[in-house]
Amino acid sequence: MASKVWFIPVQDGESASSIAAKAQRIFAAADAYSVVSSGDYVAVKMHFGENKNIGYLKPEYIKPILTDLKAKQAKVFLTDTNTLYKGNR
Repeated sequence: MASKVWFIPVQDGESASSIAAKAQRIFAAADAYSVVSSGDYVAVKMHFGENKNIGYLKPEYIKPILTDLKAKQAKVFLTDTNTLYKGNR
């Protein structure tokens, strides 16, 4: 069975609130909220960034999703995966 791929088109200069609303709608369309129950721990993997990095999910884009998860009484927390390497981080 093929996996579904969800995509949000974003226009250059589109507002953060518009992108956040699209992310919230696609999360609901994918029925992702249905796997979360009251009291569940929900890790939200973020990239906490590097100096001058622009290739990451901005927190304001997912804030409505986090609000929805908290409304389901989920225990939401942010996490990242890091690596040890030389350089600034």
